[in-house]
Amino acid sequence: MTANAHELKDVIPFPDHTWKWSNTDLTRSQFSYLRRQNLIEQVGEQEWRTTEKCIQAIADYGRIPRDEIGTYVDYDRSWFETPAEGCPRFDGNRGEETFDHEQTSLDA
Repeated sequence: MTANAHELKDVIPFPDHTWKWSNTDLTRSQFSYLRRQNLIEQVGEQEWRTTEKCIQAIADYGRIPRDEIGTYVDYDRSWFETPAEGCPRFDGNRGEETFDHEQTSLDA
């Protein structure tokens, strides 16, 4: 883990979001290692979450401050399922958004 800590610190997704392996920069061997060590947990059919144990292991073995570990991944459905009132809603296809016209009506 010591050798891998510095490689993982910039590619491991933050633990507070779900992600798909295909949306990360983790190599297949890194992903498999993290899975075998229970440092990531499966939360859906193809969705994963980084554990706090993983972040702590990277910090401990790599002697890296926790606030320097982790990255955002372009996948977390909860960000798109509940848009703020009048804001565009992501429809699941990159680059396309829809508006809830009831919420953005000028007649309100």
